Parts: sequence; C-alpha cells; structure tokens
Amino acid sequence: MKRDPKGKFVYQWHTEPKQGVSLSFTKTAWQMLAAEAHQQGISKSELVERFARSLPNSAEKDACLAPSALQQAYKELEKRFEQQTIALEQARFRLRSQVKERQQAEAERIIYWQEVTQRQQTEHILQDTEECLHLALDAARITVWDFNPLKNQVQCSESALELWGIRSGRAEAFSNLIHPDDYQRVQESSARALIG
Repeated sequence: MKRDPKGKFVYQWHTEPKQGVSLSFTKTAWQMLAAEAHQQGISKSELVERFARSLPNSAEKDACLAPSALQQAYKELEKRFEQQTIALEQARFRLRSQVKERQQAEAERIIYWQEVTQRQQTEHILQDTEECLHLALDAARITVWDFNPLKNQVQCSESALELWGIRSGRAEAFSNLIHPDDYQRVQESSARALIG
C-alpha cells in the first residue's frame, strides 16, 4: 500500500484484472453506500472492493472450521470444565469440613451444657439429701463419724460436739471417749473394718 498526496493509504488493486459486474441495490442501500464512500473520500466501487476484501476467503473459513481447530477448542473446553469441577469439589470439601467442625463444636457445647446441668442437679440433690440427713441426725440425736486411717483423723457430724465435746481430731482423742467395757469390742471392729 502507498499513500496518496493527501496522506491516505491507496490500495494498489489496479494491478489486478477487473471484472465488470452489475449490482442491484435498493435506493436506500445505494444512498447509504454513496454517503459512506463520500465520508471516506473513496468511490462506491472502492468501498464495495474494501468490504469484499475484508471478508475471510475460503482458506481462512476452512481454517476456522478445521477439525483440528475444533478438536483443540473442545479439548480446551474440557480442560477448563475439569479445572472448574475440581475447584468446585475442593470448595465443597472445604465447606463440608467447616460444617462438620461447626457441628462438632456445637455438639461439644451441648454435651458440656448437659454435663454442667447434670452436675448442678446432682449437687442440688446431694445438698437436699445432706439437709435431710442433718435434720434426721439432729432429731434422733445421732452422731455420724468418718475415720481417715492414713491421716489418723476423725471427722464427726455437728451433734458430736454437743454429745462428746469434740467434733474432729486425732483418733486417740476419740478412743478416750469409749466406755472401758466397749473399748476392746470397738478396737476389734475397727481393725476388721480396716482389713476389709
């Protein structure tokens, strides 16, 4: 291509042999063609020539529709589809993991809450039972005691203080309170209890 004196590119189509043809246009189409050619500063024939040359030739069409090109495009689509499928599966896996973690955390909270509730209920029942026991012991004027052989310590209920003047202390202090007639029998019973 060369430039004309005005600086526009000039196609050298004049070297190609020309073929005279007769074209029929509607009046509207002919007027639009004339206006476009005038705007571009070329003839109507040159405008038609440029349009015709802008169309892909049969070799280009065949290349666009060639089986290898279609196969390549199909393989590319398959590859993209596979990548998207893998990404989707990975996202689903992450989501399932997050859901399981949240469910596990929620289950642990529920179990903890149930354990706390059961413990509170058990403590309440134990407290009520201890209150009933103390009321019964006070009413019957009975003393309950607990001996820890490892520490040689005795711990008694509150009524022991009123009955014996002592509520807790070393075992010897309580042994001195046993009636001499009962002392041997209490010592033998305590020994058997310690042996099991």
